[in-house]
Amino acid sequence: MEIGKQDKTLLRLLFSGSSCPADEVSSLLAGLDIDGERAERLLLLALLGIKTDWRAFPASLRPRLEGIYRSMRLRDIYGVPWLNGQIRRLAAAGIPVMIIKGMAMRTYYAPGVPREMSDFDLAVPKERFEEARDLALSAEGAAKAYDSIHSQTIIGPQKDLDLHFRIFKYGVNTSPLIWERAAAFEYEGVRVFVPAPEDMFIHIIDNKARDEIRGEHTGRRLMWLCDLERVAEKGDIKDWKSVRDRAEELGSLYYLKDLLPVFSEVFPERLPPAELEKYFTKDAADRKKERQLSEYKRCFKDYRDYLASHKEEKYGISRALRALSFYRRTYSLYAGPDYRSAGAPVGFIEFFRETHHEGSMAAFLLRYIKKIV
Repeated sequence: MEIGKQDKTLLRLLFSGSSCPADEVSSLLAGLDIDGERAERLLLLALLGIKTDWRAFPASLRPRLEGIYRSMRLRDIYGVPWLNGQIRRLAAAGIPVMIIKGMAMRTYYAPGVPREMSDFDLAVPKERFEEARDLALSAEGAAKAYDSIHSQTIIGPQKDLDLHFRIFKYGVNTSPLIWERAAAFEYEGVRVFVPAPEDMFIHIIDNKARDEIRGEHTGRRLMWLCDLERVAEKGDIKDWKSVRDRAEELGSLYYLKDLLPVFSEVFPERLPPAELEKYFTKDAADRKKERQLSEYKRCFKDYRDYLASHKEEKYGISRALRALSFYRRTYSLYAGPDYRSAGAPVGFIEFFRETHHEGSMAAFLLRYIKKIV
């Protein structure tokens, strides 16, 4: 993954204290197409404008960027109350709630500073997941959308809610570790949890790396770097050996080795190149992982292309076999060691069952048969 020169300049100016030379700001804005620019970059430009009291910003640009800043704040203002209601409902039922991803980042940004979020993410203990899901779906304005191997998406009136029972997508046994280290705090009158800074830092990279692998959300490359710097700064992350060991424990070390060079390039004061080379150098096992992920990307693209071109096709034997082949390849190339440690075919059956959020393979087969008939 690469990041452009202008984006590096923008990030450096945002995190450089009070020093923002006018000529660098002007150069950053040269040739800006505000109508064709992605939303996250415009939001960061607006934050830079506020930081510099709009010095070196063309007079015609300020109202547009201020409007984008206000719009992002309004999206939070209108969407968050529904989420807060869901959190209170879960807490009232005695279900522990952890805010993760974009919502957790709100605890690292200054009050009132908007942070773009496509949806809301909460986590609950796996043993309380079904109860939490049913409770969240019973709220006014909620509707079930789709599930995945790690979460249930619930449609909300403003933004969707992803309710997670697994915090790392393919880290089957990692969620209890995150809960053990999480910090509790008061939010909207209820007690909630947020991941410890090192876990948060690793989780950001893990999610971003997997998005890049699937070709999803690749436009958010600025925001994840901003998030990492905020967490590293406010969480006082300095012990990179500890980060390395924690990432290995959580099954995410490869992804840190893959993406931390970009972070170090933009923020060398935070992660010096010598520390990067000492703790995050790729070895033979990582190169094998690269080959596996390259094959997974091809497999994933082929399967998505197949689904896109067969939208009207009824569920049948050919479609079932195609899905089974895809999941077999996903399991072997991407699912991680946790399932495989159970041995074949138990590991694959467990992976396949949890992919579809069913209590047993029998329940999944019954659901699939109903679709066919």
